Amino acid sequence: MKTLNTKLLFVIAAFAILDLRCTLEDSSVVEPSTETLYVTSINIAPDSVNTDTMFVNGAQTPNDIIQLSAIVVVKANRREQQLSINASAKEPGSSSLLSSASLHDDGIAPDATKGDSLYSGKLTVSIKRSFYGKLLITASGSSSVANSTSVSTYLTITRNNRPPVIDSVEAPDTLIVGSSTQLLNLYAYAKDDDGLADIDRVFFRSYLLPDTTNGSSPFFLYDDGGANNANGNTDKVPGDGVYTLTVQFPPTATKGIRRFIFQAVDKSGTLSNSVQHDIVVK
Repeated sequence: MKTLNTKLLFVIAAFAILDLRCTLEDSSVVEPSTETLYVTSINIAPDSVNTDTMFVNGAQTPNDIIQLSAIVVVKANRREQQLSINASAKEPGSSSLLSSASLHDDGIAPDATKGDSLYSGKLTVSIKRSFYGKLLITASGSSSVANSTSVSTYLTITRNNRPPVIDSVEAPDTLIVGSSTQLLNLYAYAKDDDGLADIDRVFFRSYLLPDTTNGSSPFFLYDDGGANNANGNTDKVPGDGVYTLTVQFPPTATKGIRRFIFQAVDKSGTLSNSVQHDIVVK
């Protein structure tokens, strides 16, 4: 009888140890949360900057690199020690980041109040003075226990903007059409007080006088050193402000006086003055 009781106690103890082990093992398993981290709003200050009011080393030059800083504040729906919120800047449609910054909810400037779920930080971006348009500012979060949404807004870059100028054009006054195709070399000398990089395109339209209403479609001149291999692109030196195009005149070209009117457009869409040049085609 004593032996039986001893065996029974041993079995009960064994089950107790097994149950304790299972309890400890179960307590060490933590199921990951699938709760979403919602970054619900974003604000930046300032949200618009006129770079023509900014100076670099006390001066303004077309080739300036300007540093812009904006305070980014986003609201998140979670508060935890391992939560990380970041903001980034890039040009819309581009995959290349211009800048990024970490945002914090620690009460240290620029953050105003610790633990209020408002994450703040300073985002600094370097741009060329010729840049004009919008930068896409995006904020998102990361956490060990949650997925994240993202929010976006824009930082608008404005300029006082000075229009481009066609200084002069170079072309012959007469073109004699022979039995073979003749080449007409056209040069337009353009400039822009906001920098040559602010010039978006230079073009001309041609008219067969006396008709000055029904002009041709625009023909674009190039200042890329011939890089794009476009038909008629005979430009030699990139970025020197001399825009070039070589036009073919076949033997069947209509004789008469052709008027070429040249203009430039900058990156904000502002048109330059127009310069005309007449060529007698014989």
